[in-house]
Amino acid sequence: MADNVNVSNSPTSVNPDIPVRTIDKGGKQTQVMAVDWGGSGTESFTLPDFATETTLANIESTVATEATLLNINSALSSGLQATINSDVLGVAVTGQRNNEIELSFFSSFNTDLITNTTASGGSATITNGHARYRSGTNATGAAKGVSVYNCKYRPAHEQYAYFTAAFTTGAANSYQRIGLYDSNNGFFIGYEGTGFGVTLRSNAVDTFIARASWNGDPLDGSAGSKFTRGGVPEAINLGYSNLYRIRFAWLGSANILFEVFSPDGGWILFHDIRVPNSQLDPSIRNPNLPMTIDVAKTSGASDLSIYTACWGAGTTSDVFPINETLNEYSLAKLTRSVITGETSAGGGGFVNVKVTPSGSLTIALGDIDGVAGQETMADSLPVVIASDQSPIDVAQSGTWNINNISGTISLPTGAATESTLSTLNGKVTACNTGAVTISTALPAGTNNIGDVDVASLPAVVAATYSTSAVTSVVSSATSTSILANNASRRMAIMVNDSDKNAYVKLGTTASTTSFSYKLTPGQTLELPTPVYTGAIDAIWDAGPTGSMRVTEIT
Repeated sequence: MADNVNVSNSPTSVNPDIPVRTIDKGGKQTQVMAVDWGGSGTESFTLPDFATETTLANIESTVATEATLLNINSALSSGLQATINSDVLGVAVTGQRNNEIELSFFSSFNTDLITNTTASGGSATITNGHARYRSGTNATGAAKGVSVYNCKYRPAHEQYAYFTAAFTTGAANSYQRIGLYDSNNGFFIGYEGTGFGVTLRSNAVDTFIARASWNGDPLDGSAGSKFTRGGVPEAINLGYSNLYRIRFAWLGSANILFEVFSPDGGWILFHDIRVPNSQLDPSIRNPNLPMTIDVAKTSGASDLSIYTACWGAGTTSDVFPINETLNEYSLAKLTRSVITGETSAGGGGFVNVKVTPSGSLTIALGDIDGVAGQETMADSLPVVIASDQSPIDVAQSGTWNINNISGTISLPTGAATESTLSTLNGKVTACNTGAVTISTALPAGTNNIGDVDVASLPAVVAATYSTSAVTSVVSSATSTSILANNASRRMAIMVNDSDKNAYVKLGTTASTTSFSYKLTPGQTLELPTPVYTGAIDAIWDAGPTGSMRVTEIT
């Protein structure tokens, strides 16, 4: 249909001889009138491809009705369905995702795949087919699990993390987190205090986006929400197990998508961190990330838990560098191969090549042809010494049986003779009784004496120390001295009694990248033996509150 109506000149009046006509189409009324342009010359009124009442009726007859839409929906439900998935970069993904992290918690923790840590009464257990990470009721209770392997970044490919999670209601001075992240970078969902939301962590700085500020589906059961059951929107229950995923493609500035699976099926985007054209620095500093689950408190008696049944994280790339290190849990497509060779027998048939139990090729000795000047015998290999090689040393250790030898045989230098043995015999008496008498004094220096019976040993007393000094060092986001050099130090104990991570350095000028130990809030450090006696500094994450409680024993 044409986009406009072409006329020869401007209209001047409505033709009174042609009344206004009203056309009713589906309850909508359209008024049509005749227009007289007036003036000299011939007037024209061109309506190219204009839809008439007849053409509109034809269109109406082909419009899908509710019944036809129901028929289409029924066909799709019967299996006539085609889904095209695309990654964060809009690239169609027609192959399978390639997991680099796989964990299921229906039976027990696999310590080759996950490292669990707990503190102050926290626990990590398997119950009812899923893992429970629990803080307990202690004021500083904590439980954490980190996958042993990382999800490794591949440029121009999506990285993803699929996981199930159920949360207890959040409490002040606590957090419940799960996602693809480490102590410095990554993305996770969960409670920060009493608020639920998503978090971007970049260079150890967290940006929390509360649920009220999400730019996707509100998941609150409101009209228009795609989180539906039987087509009816319902609010998400964070205390029930739900399936979540986090997707991103990095390249420094790709979007980060947070999604949840609807009861009616299909992924629902509830927040999109739109990084492009918003900042100078990359969204995160390092995209090679582990899966992490973490629940912790800094005060209060609330007993907090995160439940999770299964994790899967990886990339949409199915290729990796040739030098990629393989391990027992690396995933690869199963490939079987058979080596076949043509026989030298008449007819040139083909046979499969055999291998030993260890996988080495099996070669029969009898299949090896003789070498010029040598002949093979049963189960032997011919040996030929190259003309530019020295003769083989035929010296042999052990016992030699020599028979029918004529002439003089020269013994090697230092060999025992009758005279040397007679002299030695004169220096040793009563050998058959086990007693050995040394006729002359032992020479100066080291002498090796065999078994020696010791009548008694002096008592060994464990060292004890009775002096200790207990101090408190206020936490700071700048390097702070914890202990000065002390040659008399025998033990030192440090407790991070603050609300931020402390980075302790056996030496001066600590930083978040130059440290010996990282102490989480409430964690204790006892210096190992032998005890370090030099200066000790520490630094905390930004905005710390609390102190380092220090005990030095001398």
